[in-house]
Amino acid sequence: QDADFSRRLSRRHRLFFNPRAQVDHRLSSIERPAAFEQGRRYMFNFRYLYFKNFYPYARWTLPAHWWAVAGMLIVAFLTGSFETLRGYIDGFKEFHRMRRGLAAGIFAP
Repeated sequence: QDADFSRRLSRRHRLFFNPRAQVDHRLSSIERPAAFEQGRRYMFNFRYLYFKNFYPYARWTLPAHWWAVAGMLIVAFLTGSFETLRGYIDGFKEFHRMRRGLAAGIFAP
């Protein structure tokens, strides 16, 4: 996960932006998951990475995190992406259950 790697790396080293960098994104040979599953994974991962990398060191960022979560839900609703919205809600609940120790997490078998 790019965001997780960059955050951990930035704790020990200075990062810089190279405007001339080029990335070659290739299409996967396998299908992407449906909108519901993508939304579910995205929300779970968003919350997981926040509580892993930011919350322990900067608890004052919690309101911004909630603002971002609310924004994702609102955008999905307003754009009519109801499967994504359902996925976001499911991923949110799954992360909450995992943090409370009631589930192993979204990627458990």
